[in-house]
Amino acid sequence: MKKFAFSLQYLLDAHIAKEQAAEHALQRAMVALRETEAEMAAFEEAYAAQAEALGRMHGPVNRADYAVRMRSIDFIRRDIEQLKDVRAQRDAEVERCRTALREEMTARRVLEKLRDRERGEWAEALQAEDQKMMDEMAVVRWSRRER
Repeated sequence: MKKFAFSLQYLLDAHIAKEQAAEHALQRAMVALRETEAEMAAFEEAYAAQAEALGRMHGPVNRADYAVRMRSIDFIRRDIEQLKDVRAQRDAEVERCRTALREEMTARRVLEKLRDRERGEWAEALQAEDQKMMDEMAVVRWSRRER
């Protein structure tokens, strides 16, 4: 009997490559999400600092200083809202990448189980063939002794 060869090996290799690509895409998406969250945290700190500086203004306040602080707070708040939208998009991208990775992992596992089943069937067929040959040899020897 011929040596075992998994006929779907190329397909399995392609699924492994797709799984690795999906894993890499997930890592990139997670890095982008972490960068967005870090940028958002920096803006939130700046917002808190400006709000605190505005709260410390007592007594007669220069209208221009007050307007500058309020405008700064408004710009920071607008940037935070934009970053929330970006973070939501990146969260969706991370989830999409996770789903793709999960699907590729499932497809790879299915092919590996198929490969294992084929290999087991091949081994059983080989063992059955060997057993048949041994039985035939035993019958031939026994028939020679009987003559």
